[in-house]
Amino acid sequence: MVNQYENLNVTSHTYKGTTALKGSKKFNSGNSSIDAFAKSNLRAHAKAPGNAVTVLLDNDNDKNLVGYVTIVAHTLSKSELEKSPFNIGKTPAIPVVKLNMLGVSSDYQKKGFGLELMRLALNNTKQVCELIGCAGLYLEAAPDAIKFYSGLGFESLSPPNKESGIMPMFLHVDMIP
Repeated sequence: MVNQYENLNVTSHTYKGTTALKGSKKFNSGNSSIDAFAKSNLRAHAKAPGNAVTVLLDNDNDKNLVGYVTIVAHTLSKSELEKSPFNIGKTPAIPVVKLNMLGVSSDYQKKGFGLELMRLALNNTKQVCELIGCAGLYLEAAPDAIKFYSGLGFESLSPPNKESGIMPMFLHVDMIP
């Protein structure tokens, strides 16, 4: 992906953790959890089996980290998906893809890069679901991200956690464009 609209030369890459990412140690999205993950765990997460990391890099700025998204294989209990109107299968454990983290550096926010990372995660999820039979994409949305994910079609699975405000959300594979 190259974002021509903003006159930025940004491309997406599958990141395997073999090299350090320029800008990851100073990553600042405005969310301390997302920033700490980029600084301390992103590279190790990319190296670990079963994890998929996609990054956006600014080619005009020495391949500086613009943003990232991480997905992993996961399971939910059938009861966690009981509100879904879609076919989720009959087994007690339902295979899904889980979006662990998504972050965009504050210098690049409000330019469509969060949506681009979601598009890439949704495309990867759809491929995985079609190949191995997963039900969809699951995530745990921070309070300030619930509106963003709801706008993409995600449905809440339960009310937000009373202490953290985090809300479990799900998008069935049939709803992924």
